[in-house]
Amino acid sequence: MPTVLIVDDEKHIPRDLSVFLVKGGYTPYPAHSVEEAKKVIDDQPQLDYAIIDLKLDNQSDFGGIEVFRQVKQRHPQAKIIMLSANPFLEERVLKEFGEQLKDEPDIHSILGEVRSHYIHKGGERNYILVVLEKLKELRNQDDPG
Repeated sequence: MPTVLIVDDEKHIPRDLSVFLVKGGYTPYPAHSVEEAKKVIDDQPQLDYAIIDLKLDNQSDFGGIEVFRQVKQRHPQAKIIMLSANPFLEERVLKEFGEQLKDEPDIHSILGEVRSHYIHKGGERNYILVVLEKLKELRNQDDPG
């Protein structure tokens, strides 16, 4: 079964997504903070996907971008979906997370991946349905047969 890390400080989001992911044949690993996410990232031998709140844990210096980077370092094959209560604006992402990304040699690659798998929680459609569709799309790309 494909494994999915779900990180959001709103406790109902990992809980609700986990219910649907189990029904869809995934093994979810919910986390509610950067620390919990890092534990899952380090403990799991393989993560296939990660669903990460962009502005995770307002008390933290790291947030979603830090979790993104940790997943990519430990599980480079993982496909990442970023969630946010705000629509994607590259300027806003750079402004809010520029300090964490300033030393990143391939910042445009990171922004491109964030942009291509970005889901607005407040969009026109229920974000759970959009996440499930995106996971199906990514899974089909991984296993086209």
